[in-house]
Amino acid sequence: MVSFDFDGVLHRDIFPGTHHPLSHYDPNLTPNEPMHQKLREEARTNRVVVTSARCPDTIPIIKGFCQRYHLPVQEIVATCNRPKLPYLQRMGAVRHYDDNPAIATELRNTGIEFVLVKVKSSRED
Repeated sequence: MVSFDFDGVLHRDIFPGTHHPLSHYDPNLTPNEPMHQKLREEARTNRVVVTSARCPDTIPIIKGFCQRYHLPVQEIVATCNRPKLPYLQRMGAVRHYDDNPAIATELRNTGIEFVLVKVKSSRED
């Protein structure tokens, strides 16, 4: 299983490094197309899950975003700002894509590969 974070990974972040209010999740989020391509590539040989620090009430919004951009995601997990490691281990993750470098420390020596996604704001166009 391969995991992708949502904010700053599957869409271009509105305010990089901050916690967004729910109102920022609308159909006009700028998709991070290179990461969408990477997700589709991973989905050819792996189960793909979105593992977000968001709370469960945002799952329908994330699901809608993934459907709109035809992202082959099998599951969406919302950790509600709890550490992602227990969720990733339980699901059998081999790799996790995230824009938060602190997650690298959390995953160190766990056997789960961490891939840092360069943060780019939707305002950088």
